[in-house]
Order: sequence, then C-alpha cells, then structure tokens
Amino acid sequence: MDDARHSVEELQGLERGTVRVGASTTPGTYLVPGIIARFKHDHPKVEIRLSVKDTRRVEEGVLENDFDFGFVGGHLVSREVEVIPWITDQILLVVTPKHPLAKRRQVRIRDLKGEKFIFREPGSATQAAVSAALNDIGIEVESVMEADNPGVAKQAVQSGLGIAFLSHFAIRTELRAKTLKAVKVQGLDIKRELKIVHRKDKHLSRAARELIETAHSG
Repeated sequence: MDDARHSVEELQGLERGTVRVGASTTPGTYLVPGIIARFKHDHPKVEIRLSVKDTRRVEEGVLENDFDFGFVGGHLVSREVEVIPWITDQILLVVTPKHPLAKRRQVRIRDLKGEKFIFREPGSATQAAVSAALNDIGIEVESVMEADNPGVAKQAVQSGLGIAFLSHFAIRTELRAKTLKAVKVQGLDIKRELKIVHRKDKHLSRAARELIETAHSG
C-alpha cells in the first residue's frame, strides 16, 4: 500500500507527498535538519517526517517500512538493507579549555588513564567506534557517566565532570565559540562512515530520491 501511495505521488511530481526519514543521533541532530531545510527551499509542499533514534532502531524502522530510508553511522546487521556511502565522520577527544590536556599540542595514550570519561549510551554508533578503538590499543579508562545524546555529553564536559570522545559534527559550534577544545591523541585516529540505508526491495519515491541527492550534494 505504501508503494502504491508513492507511485501516485510520482505522478504528481514534487508538488506534494511525504518522506519518512529515520536518523541516528549525531546525523539526525547536526546534519539532517540542514539537508531538509535545503530540500524544502526547493520543494516546500513535500512533507518530511524525521525521527531520531539510535542506529539499531533506525535499521529496524527501515526494515519494518516505518521509514523510507535512514541516515546511520553504525554497523548494520540485516542483509535486506541497501547501504549507500555518505560522508566520513571524525571522532575527537574534547575537553574544557581550562583542562590540563587542553594546553598540550598532542596527548599520549598513557595520559588518558587517569582521566574520567563521559561515554555515549550502549547502542550508540559513536560509542561503538570509540570502544573498538580503545580496545585496539589495549587501554581501559574510567567512565563516570553515560549520556544518551551528544548535547548531554557536551554539557557534562563543559561542567568539568570529565572528558569525552564526540563527533566533530556535534562540536563545531563549541569549537568556534572556544567553549570546548579538541585534543589530538597520538596514535589514535577514530573515524566512521555515515551511510544512507533503505530496504533493498523498497520503491523510493521521487521526493525520497531527491532528498538523498540533496544529502550528497551538501
């Protein structure tokens, strides 16, 4: 029935219709709203419904046809999902400008052992990438708090509770305002690929395809 509805919308071009989008927390908060704004500038009558969840729940929503497609940053488990490469995300260590590590040009891995960390919640793609990187270098660090979104983690760092690894997309405003500082860790380079996903058997409407194209062009 959804595919039939999309077929009718195809005949109506981009003058009307609805696109249901799922997005994991970082792209959904810091990237996708700008993409939607650019799309709506050209296609104001198309309705966009955005739902922000963790990567696993976005994938589930795509499989259950709750979303036409999704923006995610984590590992996907289903073979029924078509994966379209999108952009690379750099995950950085952030501290307050008054933190002792902020004064260093480069931090050694061993310097992290005595620090208190704010981590993202289990299920977060950011946290999965950070955990994998720390395991690879064989270091254990102390967690003082888990945050279910980047905004909470940033506030915790700014309040002096600890330090955190966060997406550079999530901290651009704070870096410009100099309320947070990104610190380079020697021998630690954490990256992940953000992706656009949809069911392999999903008929994407013209509006959905145009929104994906807008994401790639931005």
